[in-house]
Amino acid sequence: MLSKLIIALEKAFCKLRRKRISMQIFKKFKGVIQYGPFEGMILTSDTNTSTGMLGSKILGFYEDVVTDFIFKNGPYDNCINLGSADGYFAIGLLMKKLTKKSICFEISSTGRESIIRNATVNNCEDSITIFGEADKLFFEKVNSTISRDEKNLIICDIEGGEFDILNNKTFENFTNCTWVIEIHDRIQDLSLTNREELIKNIPENYSYEILKAQPICWPEIEVLEDLSDNDRALLFSEGRRKIGEWLVIKPNVH
Repeated sequence: MLSKLIIALEKAFCKLRRKRISMQIFKKFKGVIQYGPFEGMILTSDTNTSTGMLGSKILGFYEDVVTDFIFKNGPYDNCINLGSADGYFAIGLLMKKLTKKSICFEISSTGRESIIRNATVNNCEDSITIFGEADKLFFEKVNSTISRDEKNLIICDIEGGEFDILNNKTFENFTNCTWVIEIHDRIQDLSLTNREELIKNIPENYSYEILKAQPICWPEIEVLEDLSDNDRALLFSEGRRKIGEWLVIKPNVH
């Protein structure tokens, strides 16, 4: 019993320290992303995600395997972001002209308000449409504003809901679409059959792979050099229970 308590306290203190360091970085640069693909983007502090992620966003290495894939396969006509959180991807892609329009689905009212604020400070609010929760028929709302034949990017991060709302009908509704789906089966201790069923629904004219989070190469950034090894490691952490994984899907090119 005592050992479980000690472990719980260790995790709690680690989490608190990670958030503290992250906020120090955020405040030092006044919320302006300094490096990486979304350099120059402004983030407000009232994030709908853990504040522990703000530091890695400001220094440009947040979910870098995802941004690398997206930039490699872009640009896109539209970005459809299921589980938009604070609008980091939806707004960043607009700012860098990797998409002409972003459509956000976010279940939390706090998150929707955060997206509006971030879009406003980055002067791209006119290019964003915001909906509430994404369900199995989310594409009906999407198709009222865009063409299914355009080059679309769908980013999905809905904490396990991907296995409930994505099916063969969903995939077939978009004819020229690249998908980035964060898969949460291992994180939520779900059966891997959920992943297998999801993959079975991918149309034959698409290819897919699983991206995994990679160790971050320590960039030569002065603010990082001034941190202790332990604090630097915490800043690099995204606080996941298990390694991050993304199912990425794109049309076959003939």
